[in-house]
Amino acid sequence: PNPANSEIFIQKPVDLQIKNIKIFDIIGRLVKESPFQEYLNIEFLAPGLHFLIFETETGSIPKRLLKQ
Repeated sequence: PNPANSEIFIQKPVDLQIKNIKIFDIIGRLVKESPFQEYLNIEFLAPGLHFLIFETETGSIPKRLLKQ
């Protein structure tokens, strides 16, 4: 669920191939980059709004994340 505290589950269509996930803070600094995982630990993030970028073979998908 969004907002989240410590971990998020990333649900995606079966046919969507996500290569990497990038997490940015509110001012656009890259905080973390990792290969795709269904569960992502976010305990290290400061509380507040963050942006997730899911990189696929055909482009990128932006999402917002609110860390409590």
